[in-house]
Amino acid sequence: MDRIIVRGTCAGKKRGLWSWLTFTIVGVVLPTSLFAQFVYVANSGDNTVAAYSMSTSGALTPLTGSPFVVGNTPYSVAVHPNGKFLYVANMYSASAAYDIAKNGALTLIPGSDADGGAWVAVEPRGKFVYLAEGLGNVVSAYGLGPKGALTALGPYSAVFTGVYAACVAVGPTSEFVYVANSGTDNLSVFRIDQTGDLTPGPGSPFQTESYPRQVAVHPRGKYVYVVGESTGIEIYSIGCEGGLTPLPGSPFFFPILKSGAEGLALDPRGEFAYVVTGYSDSIVVFRISADGTLAPLSSSSLATNSWPFVVAVESNGGFVYTANFKSNQVSGYSVGDDGVLTPVPGSPFAAGSYPAGIAVTPAGRAQH
Repeated sequence: MDRIIVRGTCAGKKRGLWSWLTFTIVGVVLPTSLFAQFVYVANSGDNTVAAYSMSTSGALTPLTGSPFVVGNTPYSVAVHPNGKFLYVANMYSASAAYDIAKNGALTLIPGSDADGGAWVAVEPRGKFVYLAEGLGNVVSAYGLGPKGALTALGPYSAVFTGVYAACVAVGPTSEFVYVANSGTDNLSVFRIDQTGDLTPGPGSPFQTESYPRQVAVHPRGKYVYVVGESTGIEIYSIGCEGGLTPLPGSPFFFPILKSGAEGLALDPRGEFAYVVTGYSDSIVVFRISADGTLAPLSSSSLATNSWPFVVAVESNGGFVYTANFKSNQVSGYSVGDDGVLTPVPGSPFAAGSYPAGIAVTPAGRAQH
């Protein structure tokens, strides 16, 4: 079996209950055929989440009962690491939690106390959920009840960011949260304390290129990547206390991105980055070097359908999916050993109106 190992050292740095001289996180990568996997797509135009079963070839089949009616303008979805719960960020109504049945069907979990938001992320240990409340200019922290319900943590659970907090990402060690602020062209960094609350990290916020749309953290916790309304991709190295330092030469400009990118996702081994651009209706594959820099693969650009808005990588790295905002479809691709993408059988697949978010349950997810 393959293993993903995350290591970091911060000799002499004190972090209270969250102190490590050396930390190690090991995730076992299981064969995709052991357990059923599902794909969920937030359809912002018709207030639904489309649900699909994923075959061993990566093809998608709509589940019975799909699409499932959710809140007003669902814009982002995230799956709990155990695969049992789905979290939906609704732009204009309360965000919500759903139970994922063994067959992939969704049932609303009662008792959540959550605001509306543009983006939702679950930290890797599965203890806390973070919501970028775009219109509220804050990022909010939630604890999880025993049945997956969202519970506001307290007076410090909502922290102001820059204007329009569009995307939130959590580092693989569950120490730091990163928020892309599209309205103020900057990136906020927050430290997660033992209760899940957030405090600003050193040097935060960090200026970015125009209109940052999405942020992703390297699976080994070494680098942060930001894309937005520019052909440049910004890359930062992460310091021991969460501070960011731009890599020499950052932002890196790639003409292949045309007028900018909508979203990006990194494969779980940290070898490849997948960037979608609506301006050219394509997905571009980059190889990630040991120093964190990116290089487009030869023949790296592959056509999607109209306006790919977001991209997700399956937990084994074997498949990549894009939600295509204007064509109301999902495109699926299998990933070769060299990172090259090949459309899966039947792709693209019908979605609802204006799909804006996408998530895949992990391989080997816990069963109900």
